[in-house]
Amino acid sequence: MKGNFTVLVCFVVMLVSCKESGIPVATPSTFTHYYNNFGDQLDAQAILEISDGFMILANSSSHGPVLIRTDKFGNLQPSATPDKLFSKNWYAGGFTTLKDNSGYMMVGRSGTKMILFKADVDGKPTGDSAVYNLKGKNNEILDVDGLAIVQGQTSGDFFVVGKISNYSDDMLLARVLGTKLDSVVFYKTYGAGGSTLANRIYLDYTEQNAYWGGTRTDANGIHMRFVKSGFISNSTYFDITYPIGQLGDKFYGNDFCAYGYGFAFVGSHVAASGLYDSISFTRVGGDGDVQINVKNYGLVNPASPTTTFEQSAKPGNSICSTQDGGTLILGTLAMDAQGTDTDYFLIKLDGTGKQQWSRTHGGKYLDKGVRVLQAADGGYIVLGTTTLANVNTVFLMKTDTHGDIQ
Repeated sequence: MKGNFTVLVCFVVMLVSCKESGIPVATPSTFTHYYNNFGDQLDAQAILEISDGFMILANSSSHGPVLIRTDKFGNLQPSATPDKLFSKNWYAGGFTTLKDNSGYMMVGRSGTKMILFKADVDGKPTGDSAVYNLKGKNNEILDVDGLAIVQGQTSGDFFVVGKISNYSDDMLLARVLGTKLDSVVFYKTYGAGGSTLANRIYLDYTEQNAYWGGTRTDANGIHMRFVKSGFISNSTYFDITYPIGQLGDKFYGNDFCAYGYGFAFVGSHVAASGLYDSISFTRVGGDGDVQINVKNYGLVNPASPTTTFEQSAKPGNSICSTQDGGTLILGTLAMDAQGTDTDYFLIKLDGTGKQQWSRTHGGKYLDKGVRVLQAADGGYIVLGTTTLANVNTVFLMKTDTHGDIQ
């Protein structure tokens, strides 16, 4: 994906937007853009589709969290000025649109403590933030990375999940008052083995229960994890790992999305060599019941289907439901045996989990998939991090409904 670079100096930390060679900057069909400040390491974290385009959350090595606002064609829009950024000591794990559309709330960490902080519609800090001294079983302060957040549409409260690093990698679930950011209504830790989180949390229609998950590591192996927890009764309705009953294997859960009345998960399977050899997918109902058993999709380059590599980079990165009743997976695919060249990897599945097509996009760079979603007009949005001249750069691509760039 080597392209001609068009430098656009904008309000946003002197971000750079680049267009793919031969593709107009503002076409309504497909596009490819890169965003970066000059020489900084900028890693993509999450993306939201907004009324007039997209808002990207990234983390800068020297500026801390950064919000990048674009129009619907990926062109940069005015946003936060360099002197009005968040703290360079903060890290953002996820963000959500405020229910009144007045801005965004981020969750992350400040030092070792969980933090919530707010931005306006242009991505500029409002000054509203709160750092949480949450305590563990022995009254010790918990080291928490806030990773996912959602706002209740009825209550207005914020529901977050995080990872506790000084508690054997436990998970944390919390509820924070929307009207008083420094007031934690509820929080609870969850153990049962070392855990990592998918960067999503969903609420049921009552807003009293949350769905979340990721990976659980214990004596039975490494498995995708799905949890439903209550905020009033402090009860855990279920805590299930997939594949059910399959012991000793290694399946990392990396992301999940809402699908009908249930959810679809994407992850990565580990081979006997210790490297990843496939992308894993499963679909479950709202009660955790299996609707599609775990399927593995080989790391096959569609342009060279006889050549496959096991790889050190997690191949299954993100998943979204699609308007035709299927799902789309975003992965990272090694293009050589050394792993020095990786591409963005798209796999389209139908409603039964059958693969319909796959596509790769990239060049002679390290490309890492972060998040995929389907835009309102049906095109697919791919967010990632691409290494250009040893500098991590935010990558945004829009394909057509077949995963192609026109």
